[in-house]
Amino acid sequence: MNVQLTEETIQDRASDQSYQKGREYYHSGAIYNPSWQSTTGGIVLTAQCVGSSAPSYRLRVELDAGGVRSSSCTCPYDWDGDCKHIIALLLMYLHKREEFSEQNRKSVIDLLADLEKDSLVVLINHLAERNPDLYDEIENAIPVVNVGKSKSSSAKEKRQTQVSEQMYRKQVRRILKQSGYDEDYYDDWHEPAYISDLEEVLETATKFLEAGDAAGALIILRVLLEETLEDYDGEMDHNGGVAGFIQDLGCRWQKPS
Repeated sequence: MNVQLTEETIQDRASDQSYQKGREYYHSGAIYNPSWQSTTGGIVLTAQCVGSSAPSYRLRVELDAGGVRSSSCTCPYDWDGDCKHIIALLLMYLHKREEFSEQNRKSVIDLLADLEKDSLVVLINHLAERNPDLYDEIENAIPVVNVGKSKSSSAKEKRQTQVSEQMYRKQVRRILKQSGYDEDYYDDWHEPAYISDLEEVLETATKFLEAGDAAGALIILRVLLEETLEDYDGEMDHNGGVAGFIQDLGCRWQKPS
């Protein structure tokens, strides 16, 4: 895949300080165990980086034809833009792509297929302890799994799933926060990359609705509508992608009633 990645696009994703520190990390060889894996929509980069508050940090970057789709690092950095470790990884991929090894991994389903329930619980708890943000992801996923199970249940066995408005609001705000420094947000010709992330949240609401849990669906739809309207900037929505998403929300909102 031909990924659009340059020094300028990498620099635009970070503050001046993070970018300069990232260059220093890159030149000092702080990035190690870099690898790449092909996915349906692009490429996923993973690596480790020498840390200051921990022995090392784990890095993950998703790339597609438009450039960087998403990035994450286990470091405590919590300001706008990418942290210095992500910058170092991107610079390494840009200039030393040959040092990245191809990673052919099993799917998660295949990887976990032989584990018993108790082992899965221990594994998930261990991962959540190492990555506190994973707790929110698990809490958001549980209602979706329960909705899937309810489809095969009798009418008497069905029950309303508890949907955490706070968790979905936090998830949507995280997506919109990333859009503030995602260069695709300013692209006149392509749909902003974060729209697909919002659509995944919207699809969750659809699953609740299809399973007969209109209350759960309405909570998610209301969070999406309130947060996107609050964040919406018509002057930046050159191709109308965000407005189209908000309009689609309105159509979904009418269905539960």
